[in-house]
Amino acid sequence: MSKKNIVLATLSISIMLVVLSSPAKYVASCYQGLMLWATRLVPTLIPFCFLTSVLSHSGLPAVLSKRIGGVFSKIYGCSDIGSYVYLMSIISGYPVGADTLRELHSSRSISTRDVSIISTFASTSGPIFVIGTVGVGMFSSLKTGIVMYVVHILSALLNGVIYRKSYIPSRHTISSTKCDWLAVATSSTLKSTLMVGVMVTIFYLLADILVSLGVVDLLSSILPIPHDISYAILTGVVEMTRGCLAISRIDSVWSIPIANALISLGGGCIGMQSISLLKDTGVKTSSLILPKVTHALITLALSYITFGYVI
Repeated sequence: MSKKNIVLATLSISIMLVVLSSPAKYVASCYQGLMLWATRLVPTLIPFCFLTSVLSHSGLPAVLSKRIGGVFSKIYGCSDIGSYVYLMSIISGYPVGADTLRELHSSRSISTRDVSIISTFASTSGPIFVIGTVGVGMFSSLKTGIVMYVVHILSALLNGVIYRKSYIPSRHTISSTKCDWLAVATSSTLKSTLMVGVMVTIFYLLADILVSLGVVDLLSSILPIPHDISYAILTGVVEMTRGCLAISRIDSVWSIPIANALISLGGGCIGMQSISLLKDTGVKTSSLILPKVTHALITLALSYITFGYVI
């Protein structure tokens, strides 16, 4: 066994032992994760994943690329299809950006290089989650949700500039593909939706395990910031929604900026979704993780300025 496999095996066995030590408690954690997936994510994932899959095979990417794609090519040095992926991502949310890139790469419409560049600015949450779930549901403000969403998607565009490369004309053909689009879209949607369900459940469980074992409290006590804020950040790094909920309950000027930064970061759950979806594109894992960190930092700074001095 390789060192990587030994570490994975050790972690898996350790988690299993912890779950067996208190099965009722951790089964309840898995149930909460499944309910979050079933009630909050599935209703949006299924239609958006299905429709973006259909659109990816319809020829719309080629049309949008001709209309506005040139701007993205000049700014980011990627295929002009980046404009289409960005629009799908900001409309549909996680993990549609990554799923769209997977679809386009598998149909040979974009290269591995394009996937690497486009993923730095086209991996975003959507308006339903940011405005509805976080803005209205957690901060009780539609205005707050709208501003958070605008800052989030603009930060993504700025983030992409950091990783821009010299433009190389794409040799890939962007066109509609002849296939059984209904079968392809259905299969792709089912795969993506189930994968998200597994990831959400596992990371919800992991978050509870880390809290129960005192790991989150220990790390919170080490960080040079208030305990309740560091606790919210650490839980959000594992599972984004939990972190946003925790920080929304804290009365601080940093609450909204941190919540928005956690959304841009995505947490371990979103990160693993992207890595899983894009594993066959040839993009390195580090090329997917680092841009999410810088996206979160840009969002944190812009959100603090916007909510602290502008609004």
